[in-house]
Amino acid sequence: AILVKNHIGRLVARLPEGVRGHVAAIDLRELVCSQRGEEVAAHLISALVTEHLSAEGGVADHLATALGTACPSFFKEDDRVFYKASGLLQKAESSEPGAAKGITNEALGMLMRVPLACSLGVVVPQLSQLGCYQGVVELPLRAAAAVDPGNLAMRA
Repeated sequence: AILVKNHIGRLVARLPEGVRGHVAAIDLRELVCSQRGEEVAAHLISALVTEHLSAEGGVADHLATALGTACPSFFKEDDRVFYKASGLLQKAESSEPGAAKGITNEALGMLMRVPLACSLGVVVPQLSQLGCYQGVVELPLRAAAAVDPGNLAMRA
């Protein structure tokens, strides 16, 4: 229902070409019961959230609540925090420098709580562009520590 209300055709058009082919070829059973179906659903939700970020500068609370309720395996609390922080970074990019710094720091604080939900390839360049060099260094380190809490990589 969430995807239909948000014009699934438009969302599919935003997907990478290879994923669009999967959407066209997938049947309901495969969508619900297969790894490929799970990937397609995750891409559709990502497109929906990205569209809302672009339009509203953040994920609307009603959308986040609906996604968290309807698809908890695809949209967890960490995702909500990540997308809210992403919206703040977008807001900071269009704000005056004084305000941008505070908004960026608020976003960084949120991102540091959910480092594994972050898309580092997108967020780190945004932080750099906003002059938040502390975040450029600390966020990837926090993500690495979350992936390897025992620091096994340094012992190898």
